[in-house]
Amino acid sequence: GLTDHRWVIEKGNNFLRERFTASDSLPLFIKNNDTISKDAKIHVFFRKPGLNKVRLFNTYTSPVSHKTSIGTLESKKVGDLYVIDTTFTFDVFDHIKPSFRILQGTTEK
Repeated sequence: GLTDHRWVIEKGNNFLRERFTASDSLPLFIKNNDTISKDAKIHVFFRKPGLNKVRLFNTYTSPVSHKTSIGTLESKKVGDLYVIDTTFTFDVFDHIKPSFRILQGTTEK
């Protein structure tokens, strides 16, 4: 009874095409600048440091529940539909910058 399915990411982040590897340059796999995807699964390139949200929004014609690693998601009735609306939050770190210097005598190493 699925009637709508969408992933929503924040502006500044990107959806990626599949099949990239650890040695690939991720910008080459950016799909577009859209912030909404109806794909069943997604890969997100987080380009903004700090807290980033990814929303999963599904609507159904009858009540549903879905077991996940974070617990069971239960649909809630909204009008004539049943909705599972979940937001995942990711803490993304910026480029790491050292906060110390290594000296040998007075020479920085």
